[in-house]
Amino acid sequence: MQDEIRPSAPRAIEDCRSAGIRVVMVTGDHADTARSVAAEVGIDPHPVVTGYTLRGAADRAARLREANVLARVDPQTKLDLVRALKERGEVVAMTGDGVNDAPALRHADVGVAVAGEEGTDVAREAAAVVVTNGELGTIVTGVREGRRLRHNVASIIGYLLTGNLAEIILVLAGLLLWPELVVPLYPVHLLWINLVLDGIPAIALGVDRPPGDPLHLRPNRNGLLSWRALRRIGLRALIVAALVFTVVELVRGMGWDAEHIRSQAVLTLVFARLTLAYVVRARTWTFERGWWRGRSVGTAVAATAALQALVTAVPVLGQPLDLVPLPWIGWAMAAGAAVLTVLLCDLLRPRRAAPAGTPGGTAGAPGRATAR
Repeated sequence: MQDEIRPSAPRAIEDCRSAGIRVVMVTGDHADTARSVAAEVGIDPHPVVTGYTLRGAADRAARLREANVLARVDPQTKLDLVRALKERGEVVAMTGDGVNDAPALRHADVGVAVAGEEGTDVAREAAAVVVTNGELGTIVTGVREGRRLRHNVASIIGYLLTGNLAEIILVLAGLLLWPELVVPLYPVHLLWINLVLDGIPAIALGVDRPPGDPLHLRPNRNGLLSWRALRRIGLRALIVAALVFTVVELVRGMGWDAEHIRSQAVLTLVFARLTLAYVVRARTWTFERGWWRGRSVGTAVAATAALQALVTAVPVLGQPLDLVPLPWIGWAMAAGAAVLTVLLCDLLRPRRAAPAGTPGGTAGAPGRATAR
């Protein structure tokens, strides 16, 4: 006899594996029963460690960490499992529904009470998250949505910091390199850029659906503003600023007046920054497969580009912003700078490792989940 396996369990286990989450089955059942159920749902049944074999073992912690299936365990063994994994730096999610699961639920990084029809109030009180339908797949759905939201927050931060840092570099360096302009960009230009670029696309990135399955978006343990992220932001800001500098130097060499040079700088900066909305959300390449599915980002970028085109091409709209119409060569150079922004950012983008696919493997995973 055995409890019926939920139909969604095998798919949930596979999704966890593809997300880099190792699933360990912990049960009080007999070892043979545990091995059979584990094999049926897709968990590697080797090794199976029982509570009896762990008694007095000198390598108890090591065996707990390496076990894929734990059978005939008591509440203390479950708690020791959580502690052993956390001591190695793993992020542990523990699931359970009974009174004997409460200590492990309390000490895990994330205690998840699978409170179906048989769930106890003790488990609910000890856990940080309660799954009311008792489905492991619901936890996977939560992880998927959490990784999507984290990715969106990281995209917003990268987009805003990169663009604003590029503006700072442009203004400070322009004061030294373009003395005839007195001020490279007027305050109204910066206000317009921040209002349009920091508003519409940033909001769109917050509700974005990134390409591919969000489960494959491995979070960085070092946080949203790690040194690696800051270096990437600084490098992209330098790329945008350098391209704007190049375009401005070209139009200065053509003998343009100060008004047209400033308008060209604004147009180039806006177009280059708009492409960052797609650069920061991508995982491998900017225009990777499925990039077009982010309709909110596409709408925001198109709307912002249209607004900038209107205030640049229509004199009555550009006058309050100190912008003047530009010849076709100026538009072409601004578009070329946008294209080069994408190409240079992609060439300097670090390659990501492929998602883990080996049974029980973490392969760069952010943590492990123990599932009862």
